[in-house]
Amino acid sequence: PAMENVANFHLKYAANASQVKLVNDKPFPHTLPTNSTPYFNNNSNTTGAGYDGPGECLKHVMGHGKRLYAADPDDVIHLTFWKKIDVSEFVPDSGVGMYSFAWLYVPPRCEYGTCTLLILPGRCAPVMPIGGSDGIFARYGAINGIVILKPCQGRPIDTRRFPHNHENLRGM
Repeated sequence: PAMENVANFHLKYAANASQVKLVNDKPFPHTLPTNSTPYFNNNSNTTGAGYDGPGECLKHVMGHGKRLYAADPDDVIHLTFWKKIDVSEFVPDSGVGMYSFAWLYVPPRCEYGTCTLLILPGRCAPVMPIGGSDGIFARYGAINGIVILKPCQGRPIDTRRFPHNHENLRGM
């Protein structure tokens, strides 16, 4: 019911119900699975789930139900579109769990043209976010003109000020 509660919360602020999509028939608690994500508590599943979470998300949010296509996984040129940027002016408080850097993915056609912005907050390291769902979102960005801003969580959180921030305290 936790994810249903989150979906219901977002429904309160959505202009219409079609803006919120809850997928609750997949065994992936608190994650956005990719085709290679193993099923929960099943390390023997080496082929993965076969569920393209990033693709389904983009199909719903940006494709309006129409499937979008991603760059070929073997085409690594899109990896060069990531840039580490300084966001310290937006993170003046070091106790909120955010780093003073973020990752920005800008496909060449978006350098001077109009593109869509996707914000993917989450845990990240000082190294380029090329794996997992971040890498897959980037493959979609390369083909579909999607700029990705990835604010980075992972710094310590001031537990005196935020004692009930459990998701972030666990590393979100």
